Amino acid sequence: MMPLMDGFSLLQKTRSHPRLGFLPFLMVTALVTKEDRLKALRLGVDGYLSKPFNTIELKTRVANLMRQQKARKNSSTAAINPQGQGPVTAMDPKESPPPLKAMTKNG
Repeated sequence: MMPLMDGFSLLQKTRSHPRLGFLPFLMVTALVTKEDRLKALRLGVDGYLSKPFNTIELKTRVANLMRQQKARKNSSTAAINPQGQGPVTAMDPKESPPPLKAMTKNG
C-alpha cells in the first residue's frame, strides 16, 4: 500500500493536474472488486492490473500505452479541422463525453 494516499487519490490528482493529466495511467493493485475497477475507470485510468500480476502482461500493457500515446500525439499534430483552419484541439478533460446510445437487438 502507498504511504501518503491511495491509488485512486493519486489518479484523481494526476488527472486534474494541467501538465500531467494527459499521461497514461496504469494501476497495479490488490483491489479486485468490480466496484474498485469501475471507480478507477470513472476516474480515467488507462489500465487496471490486479495483483498478483504477470510481468509480461505488465510490460505489454505499458508498451501498448506508450505506443497509443505516441500515435495520438502524432495524429493530433498532423490533423486538420474540416475547414482547414489549423490543428484540431483535444477535448477538454473536464468535459463529459457524449452519452453512448444503448444498442438494441434490432439495431
